[in-house]
Amino acid sequence: MRIQTARFLFALALCACAATIIRADTISGTVKDPAGQLVPNAQVEITGDNLPAPIRLTTGPDGKFSAPDLKPGKYSVRVTREGFDPLMTAVDLHGAIDLQLALILAAQQTSVKVTAKSSGYGNSDPLYVQLRNNGLGDTFKVEICRSDSTSAACISRLAR
Repeated sequence: MRIQTARFLFALALCACAATIIRADTISGTVKDPAGQLVPNAQVEITGDNLPAPIRLTTGPDGKFSAPDLKPGKYSVRVTREGFDPLMTAVDLHGAIDLQLALILAAQQTSVKVTAKSSGYGNSDPLYVQLRNNGLGDTFKVEICRSDSTSAACISRLAR
């Protein structure tokens, strides 16, 4: 009986040691939009010193992702989805972690491409061209003076 108990305790200790040696951590999370709605089909990329290549995942219909069997260490998690700004977060992994990630709507961008050519140039109106070529005339200085029994004031202006 003592031998069986000793073997059982030895096996239990061996399993406990093996579990700490082959311990695997997990980065998981949920991706939401600014309104708190789940974001399916978002691209998640996890990079880190312990990885030979980035881990690429896609969120499910519930906005969730999971990367199991990772070693403890520092990782970067990058989330992208069309219509949203990319999101990057750093993770110092020691055990399982469940990230709650909120994407921000991307700024709207509009571009206009004009393919037709105009028949004239800007400011090609005939009256404008005549005024531009002839000038606007001479410049005069106008002074307006007023006085009363207690003070006098003059205002000077340039007029064309």
